[in-house]
Amino acid sequence: MANAAQLALERFERHHGNIDEYLRAKLGYSSTSELSQYFSAEQIDAAALAISNIEWGSGFITGDQTGIGKGRICASIIRYAQQTGQIAIFITKDKPLYADMMREVQDIGLRNFSPFITDSNAEIPLGDGGMLTTSNSTKQKKAMKAVMQTKQLGGYGAVFTTYSQLQTVKKKERLRREFLREIAPNSILILDEAHQAGGSKNGWRENGPPDRAEFFRELVDLSQGVFYSSATYARRPDVMNLYARRT
Repeated sequence: MANAAQLALERFERHHGNIDEYLRAKLGYSSTSELSQYFSAEQIDAAALAISNIEWGSGFITGDQTGIGKGRICASIIRYAQQTGQIAIFITKDKPLYADMMREVQDIGLRNFSPFITDSNAEIPLGDGGMLTTSNSTKQKKAMKAVMQTKQLGGYGAVFTTYSQLQTVKKKERLRREFLREIAPNSILILDEAHQAGGSKNGWRENGPPDRAEFFRELVDLSQGVFYSSATYARRPDVMNLYARRT
């Protein structure tokens, strides 16, 4: 693993030059000193390699264990999407993790950041004592339809959703799926706990709309690029084609 990582970094520097300066420019910081206030060396390497792959229309997997800071790297991709006029779609395991990502984006210098959350009637406590809230289902659907028409998030910094939000209900698709399909071609997917998108069902499925695993493969194909984050991304062989289609 160390040899493969070293070869990747050497190849990167042949193409792009100094890795710190590359990431500084891509994320819009004034200096590499400012960059180093927000990211460790390992995070800089991963974020720069990921952005380089995304700009090739590809994907990138970070399989770091707990403690290295995968969330901070996810936040860097959100900032990169803002810098390039693309939409970051952050998908995670459950709603409380929205608060973790809010902390990460603030910790890398994104101020006045407000996510477009697909959950209705949400009340999510934040670490600073604040609260992330959303309106009722009717207003949420109206807001999603407005974004679908313009393909722009307006004053929102990214889309936040969860894997469970994108499941079918009584074998029918919800508006959230069509919402993501519409914006995906100008989006970068950030799949936190990416193995959750892999699926676990073997064999044939019944007729009907795509199941969750198939839907996420569809989004991966539609998007501009993908950042996969999971310490256990390769836990099952049937999940691997989720990654192989963009890496």
